[in-house]
Amino acid sequence: MPGPYGSLANPVELDPFQQIVNVHWGSPYIAANIAISVATIFDVEIGPGGGPAYIAPFSFYSTTLATYSYPTDGGLGEFLRFSGGSWHEISGEVAVSGEPALPGPYGFSRWQWQGIDGAGLKAPFFSFAPGEEGEALVPTVPGHSGEHFTDGLAGNVVLKAQGFVPGGPFSSPGGETTIEMWETGQSSGPGFGIPTIQSAETASLSVAGMTVEIAGKTYAAIGTKIIVEEGLYPEGQFWVLFKRQDVAP
Repeated sequence: MPGPYGSLANPVELDPFQQIVNVHWGSPYIAANIAISVATIFDVEIGPGGGPAYIAPFSFYSTTLATYSYPTDGGLGEFLRFSGGSWHEISGEVAVSGEPALPGPYGFSRWQWQGIDGAGLKAPFFSFAPGEEGEALVPTVPGHSGEHFTDGLAGNVVLKAQGFVPGGPFSSPGGETTIEMWETGQSSGPGFGIPTIQSAETASLSVAGMTVEIAGKTYAAIGTKIIVEEGLYPEGQFWVLFKRQDVAP
């Protein structure tokens, strides 16, 4: 027996003269992005050789440890609800459970990855990258109208860094000589060049089993989307789509 859904096919009878034929039910979709950070520990070795003129432009710091963490409880931020064909901010308390297990911590050998590059910017850093995305879902990603969520439940996080020039340490930034004291970061182009960024470690983050609870309703993860950003130090975005559990497929 069809239920009183308030549609044209199944109107709700108020009385012999009134019917409800259209009810605006609340959207079953919630979206949120995963927020993580990476902290690095540097080892330093300073000695005679190149002299003070080389100290400012070139780093002696090598990364020995990189550790991921969630800066927010549950690892999610910017909760949005899909309504009327667009995304809207959610106010109120949100409880998160089943957040992805973070990789690492990663330990590295000395002189493998730079701690600070030639421009004074810290490395390594992380970047989100797509995993197995699966089939496209109807809702689009907040802020990206041309991108749809997919039913894949995992994405990648890539630890990126500037590697040191192989064969060092060297006595000067220019290359190998008889006095081995100085490490230099890999780069391309004239002068100091553009840092050569490489992937140090790659790990998968799965949101399978992840849920959020809002106003007494539980929403389960049904899809994800990685938004890739351009640039030398891109972070990207890892969005998760949740659906209210008491709503039929």
